[in-house]
Amino acid sequence: MTRMRHGFTRIFMKKILFLDRDGVLINEVPDTFQIDTLEQMVLLPGLLRNLHKIRTQTDYLLVMVTNQDGLGTDIYPQENFDRVQGKLLQILENEGIVFDAIHVDKSFEHEKLPTRKPGTAMLTEYLNGGYDLANSYVVGDRHTDIILAKNLGARAIGIRGLLPFGEWEQQAELVVDTWDEIGEYLMQPHRTAVVHRKTKETDVRIEIDLDPKFIPLRQNHISLYENHISLCQNHFRQAESHFRQAESHFPFVQTDKLEAEKHFRQAESHFRQAINHFRQTENYPPLYQTDNLEVGNHFRQAQAHIDQIGFNENKA
Repeated sequence: MTRMRHGFTRIFMKKILFLDRDGVLINEVPDTFQIDTLEQMVLLPGLLRNLHKIRTQTDYLLVMVTNQDGLGTDIYPQENFDRVQGKLLQILENEGIVFDAIHVDKSFEHEKLPTRKPGTAMLTEYLNGGYDLANSYVVGDRHTDIILAKNLGARAIGIRGLLPFGEWEQQAELVVDTWDEIGEYLMQPHRTAVVHRKTKETDVRIEIDLDPKFIPLRQNHISLYENHISLCQNHFRQAESHFRQAESHFPFVQTDKLEAEKHFRQAESHFRQAINHFRQTENYPPLYQTDNLEVGNHFRQAQAHIDQIGFNENKA
């Protein structure tokens, strides 16, 4: 805390990087989701160089927060965990990376203990107002890590692993595939200023974000998204063309024409839904894979109606 002139106090609170272990620091084992041997312990690519930069060039505290189901039981002996954990910490320490704290929950999911992520019961020491949680991050490979960030009042970075994030992916500030992306994101300058003035009559605290929030644009998602829209437009025009060709046939069976009109209206409806979906999402990147799948679904439904129109035209 630094004293400034005119009775103002500038407050510097510590930011924290809450890191999951399995799936974030070391690869998770498929099927068992449990790392019992040193042979199974494989560091994620890019972990050491990026975590070293974060440790030495930023002011984040490093805190490991991990669920280890049934640790200390017959199915997961404590010595197995200690062997892997000890080796991991030794490797990190050799690279100048030391954790400020480590929190391990040993319960099973069905026990629903408050200490288990996404619960915060084993992290209460960070909830006393002495830490800058609003600018802290939880990095994890599960949707529960994203929920933990929300429960702490922190931000979330998801790293894709064995299990999908599902609908919770949209709640993360960033979702990545590699540690290089995390390192690049966290190393960007982010400046804030906090001014606190307290008198007998008033107690005023002002915090200003001096840098705009960085929003990662996923160009590959945007391109895919726009491609679906282009395809929808193209096939809508084809549907219109099929309908006009069907009208031009003579003689034309009235029932076929009514069927063609129905399919044309349905194709038009799907096209408009796709456009509406695009307009709703284009203003808040990143564009998520679920949005792309939704547009693709509209496209496939429109295509089905177009195919039916083509069938009726040939039949006529």
